[in-house]
Amino acid sequence: MARKSIELHESFRPCRDYIIAMMGLTLMASLFYGLRVIILVALSLVAALVCDLLASLLRKEPYVASDISSCMFAMVFTMLLPASSRYEIVLVGTVVTILIGKHAFGGYGAYPFNPAAFGFAFTSICWPSDLYLYPQSSSRIGLGFDSGATLQTAVASALKYGGIPTIDTADLMIGNYPGPMGTTFCLIILSSLVLLIAHGAMTWHIPVAYLLTCSAWAVLFPRIPVGLLYSLIYELFSGAIIFAAVFIVAEPTTSPANPTAKILYGLLLGIGTMVFRTWGAFEMGVCFTVLLLNPMSSYLDRHMSRQARRRQAKAKSRQRGE
Repeated sequence: MARKSIELHESFRPCRDYIIAMMGLTLMASLFYGLRVIILVALSLVAALVCDLLASLLRKEPYVASDISSCMFAMVFTMLLPASSRYEIVLVGTVVTILIGKHAFGGYGAYPFNPAAFGFAFTSICWPSDLYLYPQSSSRIGLGFDSGATLQTAVASALKYGGIPTIDTADLMIGNYPGPMGTTFCLIILSSLVLLIAHGAMTWHIPVAYLLTCSAWAVLFPRIPVGLLYSLIYELFSGAIIFAAVFIVAEPTTSPANPTAKILYGLLLGIGTMVFRTWGAFEMGVCFTVLLLNPMSSYLDRHMSRQARRRQAKAKSRQRGE
């Protein structure tokens, strides 16, 4: 019994590290947009905990206090929203993320799709006019049900429709432009990626393969006539590509375990993301790509693991022959 408790605790270590990393993003977003960001994140976290309690009651199982994965998924979902989001959108989206995306499939690790991606895709379809308009960075947003903020489209939207962004490169790097509240601070997110890899919360295979694939697509198929370098910068540092590389596509319970499968999985996700960004209905298509390709994760794992075992068996047979 004691061993099972330790294993359960260890399985949530990546969730803890993800949450700590997103606390920095929450702080930055609150500095840019004000107190509403803190309220939105707090509302999402409370809703996630209530959903966990409700799921425990419905299953007639004890509540597992060490399961902090719902808090992680709730924060990831909220970071994808505009800072001006209405409270009911955050509440409904979090309930869908946790109750349907996570618990409907059996709880932590049993879901075939990333719950945060599931919740965001649901809210995108239900409230597209709310989720893809953003307040200007450094603007103060009201705390009422209607934020009262002046909203505008993001850089990713301009790219989608052939417009040339006018955002300075330095502002693009530090997140000083309209976009989802937690995805624009790319330098902080990349720093979080290094720390998460160093701490063992993830490996480099998926995020590096994903980012390299998106980069190659941006260079090979530029959407705006501003030169390959600027095409690469605008594609990578707008929308949620870098955020997704760290907090969505490499999430350990929905990604492969085999290193080769991870690289192939990241490559496929990168291609799918750029296809959705270019031709999809929404400029931020990574969540739809994840939902489409998550079921392939276990297949890639099994296939690559079989290949590895066959290579090992052949190597051993050659050694015996020698």
